[in-house]
Amino acid sequence: MPAKFWDSYLEDARAALSLQKMPLQNRLAASAKDISLAQLARDVAKAINMTRKAVFITILASGSVLTCLAFFEVSVRLINPQPELYPRLVHSSRYGTLLPKSATIVQQLPGAWKFVYHTNEYGFRVSMPPISNRYDRPNIVLLGDSYTFGQGVNDGEEFGAVLADKLASKANVVNLGVPGFGLTHEIRVFYEFGRLFEPEVVVLQFCGNDPSDNLYEMVTTLVDGRFDFRTDRSLNSVLSSIKNWLSGSIIQKSAAYNLARNRIYDLWHRRVTESAKETHEQEKFYNELLVAFADDLRRRGIRLILIAVPGQLALFPEILKQVDTLNQQGDLDYLASEIWFDGKTDYGSPEGHLWGVRGHQIVAEHLVDPLRSAVERSVVEGRQTDALQ
Repeated sequence: MPAKFWDSYLEDARAALSLQKMPLQNRLAASAKDISLAQLARDVAKAINMTRKAVFITILASGSVLTCLAFFEVSVRLINPQPELYPRLVHSSRYGTLLPKSATIVQQLPGAWKFVYHTNEYGFRVSMPPISNRYDRPNIVLLGDSYTFGQGVNDGEEFGAVLADKLASKANVVNLGVPGFGLTHEIRVFYEFGRLFEPEVVVLQFCGNDPSDNLYEMVTTLVDGRFDFRTDRSLNSVLSSIKNWLSGSIIQKSAAYNLARNRIYDLWHRRVTESAKETHEQEKFYNELLVAFADDLRRRGIRLILIAVPGQLALFPEILKQVDTLNQQGDLDYLASEIWFDGKTDYGSPEGHLWGVRGHQIVAEHLVDPLRSAVERSVVEGRQTDALQ
């Protein structure tokens, strides 16, 4: 036989003889060690198999969930497409709600309509005259909600932009309208931002949700006859962070997400509306703010013009009565918009707002002459006051 065979045989024999000479305790320990190593190997193999199964199940479950979500997304887009707004409004502790700054905002119902809005570095709709310590032309400040902002029409089609073109040689127009604003928001944004333009005229636009908006995000109140600006507490810091993250998230482009979001928002808004104070209390608070605002503007020599979305001021008789009183006293000029739209049709936006491109043109056409007269009158009165001083 080969020498290698005898060498291996002799080595195994010596190992066996050595094991036999070992004390019994040592031989048992060695056997136990071998058994422990074998058990460890089996445990490791079992753990690896379990890990593989867990990874496989996770991948399978994730794939199933993603497949279901994809199917749901496609189904919603085909059967019940949802309107999209990207990015959405963000939460502000000062104003409750604000538009994202320097943003291109796209609102659309895929395949039906699409509108693009641009905001400046302050979060208001473009374009806006630069802020300065002196202005070559009088400034007109617009205060309102989504109607003044121009939701449902593209840049340059909102009545503020149309007015700016028509009054280009006479005055600048500053649009401070923000969707979701009520009078409590509008007053605060005027004193903290609008006053920088030293306006000759302020146009205040009323909408039917203003009285309830005032109570939900009460960022302006009256204390001893003075405006008191408060921190908005409609959302806590956690919900505020989540809202602001979601506002700029790509999830806003998902039809399935918007379907769920819109349903939840409708339920939430209905609950907030139902839990709000009675209409009388809403009207009372609105009137308190309006009277104080009109009085302060009058003392500053700023003309106040109030307009409303057709038919909506009549829903609040106490506010309408107060507006008529202020109008008769000369504290504001109320321009009833209902007659502007008599006999006219197709002036709404496919997005849902009552003023579309034609609607904004109608509003601008009926505002341009009163604004031109108000600016000229304010300038003359200002010169007379300077001469007396």
